[in-house]
Amino acid sequence: MPSKKKKEKTANENIKGGAGAYTPTRIEWLCVELNSLSFFDWRTEDVGLHAMFVPKTGDPDTVLVKFTFTDNVDADSKNALIRMAKDVVKHYACTRGWDTWLKMEVKIEMHEE
Repeated sequence: MPSKKKKEKTANENIKGGAGAYTPTRIEWLCVELNSLSFFDWRTEDVGLHAMFVPKTGDPDTVLVKFTFTDNVDADSKNALIRMAKDVVKHYACTRGWDTWLKMEVKIEMHEE
């Protein structure tokens, strides 16, 4: 007679698509939290600033921050947003005790408005 645990495992294996169980890694969950912060996405009619946080492929200890700026954003605004993102990542890392291993890298893309 199969054990109850074995039946549960078989049932979970049969679940397909969005209903399947998934446990995110610490870095994936951190990126979800950081992406939910609305102050990293700002647009007016002629200016756009955006930051997206993703786990770096091949390096499970690094958050990759992809910044997108319209070409008319001044350097001070770009640097301020990058500095803010670094500070927020550092804060989250320190409050969780992850500051010994969590790293951050920046990638910048420019788009015409």
